[in-house]
Amino acid sequence: MENQDSTAPAKAHVTKKSFWKKIRELRPSVKFSLVIIIVLSFMTIFAEWVVPHDPYEPDLLFRNKPPSLQNVLGTDQIGRDTLSRTIYAIRTSVGIALYGVFSATFIGIMMGISAGFIGGWTDRIISSIIDFFYAVPYLLMMLVGIVILGRETWVLIVLISFARWHDTARLVRGQVFSLREVPAIEAAVALGSSRWRVAFRHILPNLTSIIVVDMSIKFPSLILLESTLSFLGVGVQPPIASLGSMVGAGRNYLINNPILCLAPALTMVTIVMCFQVLGDWIRDTSDVRYSD
Repeated sequence: MENQDSTAPAKAHVTKKSFWKKIRELRPSVKFSLVIIIVLSFMTIFAEWVVPHDPYEPDLLFRNKPPSLQNVLGTDQIGRDTLSRTIYAIRTSVGIALYGVFSATFIGIMMGISAGFIGGWTDRIISSIIDFFYAVPYLLMMLVGIVILGRETWVLIVLISFARWHDTARLVRGQVFSLREVPAIEAAVALGSSRWRVAFRHILPNLTSIIVVDMSIKFPSLILLESTLSFLGVGVQPPIASLGSMVGAGRNYLINNPILCLAPALTMVTIVMCFQVLGDWIRDTSDVRYSD
């Protein structure tokens, strides 16, 4: 009699990679970006204990001092420590960008799901609003909003919260159009589930990876948007430190005290580049065409 074991299908052995093995297999650029972001996050979260000096206390006797052991990056035009202000500026710029990316993503998800799942006139109206935001430069709209509402920090946060939401809305709308034709979704609707229950219980979980990638790519652009407004003098107002306002204030001292402008500018470039690298890595790992 033929051996039954010979006809049995071979068992598949799936070897799970440990967390540290996955970390070791990361590209050097991704590892470097993660280290930089972790260090900067630690410095900004615990800024009160990390900074060597009070970032808002002026000392007119030590204006525009070069780097020294007491002031690693020197002092600014009114004697404030540049290193301490740069650390606090990271907290301000990154914090406003975080508010913006989460708010814009939430608005985009709600609008995209409404347009894609309800359809009809709802889809036409939302699509027209999306096209309007693509047609008009958002920086111009933000400047108009600041002129009308004022230059307070909360105004800047609210206006940035509406930045780039249309990208998320268009992305979610297209995905919902394809997902709502899936048999499982049609079955849930046929069984009597409400549209919003189907949208949030069945459709939204399938959009998680796409939304995370969109947020990781959107975040650096919001940092640059906030820095641009602060550089122009209509964003975060003194004495609050932000990367853009520090670059704007230090541009008049490029000859006598170049580090006053270069320190926040290079910090901004480093943060944006690190998040761009991480965004590309998240996109590649989320796409089955690039994943192992």
